[in-house]
Amino acid sequence: MNNAPLSPDDPPTDARLGETVTPASDTTLFGDYELLEEVARGGMGVVYRARQVSLDRIVALKLILSGEDASQDELSRFKSEAQSAARLDHPGIVPVYGCGELDGQPYLSMGFVNGPSLSRRLADNGPLPPREAAALLL
Repeated sequence: MNNAPLSPDDPPTDARLGETVTPASDTTLFGDYELLEEVARGGMGVVYRARQVSLDRIVALKLILSGEDASQDELSRFKSEAQSAARLDHPGIVPVYGCGELDGQPYLSMGFVNGPSLSRRLADNGPLPPREAAALLL
């Protein structure tokens, strides 16, 4: 690993991914986060690959789709999800870095795992062979 100091002209990198993070010219900022790309969307939220500017690291940033118009039920479920995930500590579980609210928009910051989702893998290739499924569970 190269531990040479970075110059101000060096692009930010994420060593875990081995990639250089180059901000787009039309970068969207959300507080301390640069939203780099949308990676997933569900019934309640959207997840972005983002760069946490202050710590110069790549994270997964989850936002509630309805934003500041979220119902109390949605806010409660979102907060419960964040608290439940933050209690977990296992190498196979994505860590929660933090949660909060910015301009009425709740967010959850987590470790970013590069690669396809399990749902994408199943959609593309069908059911997993039993040994591969068991290995994933381990």
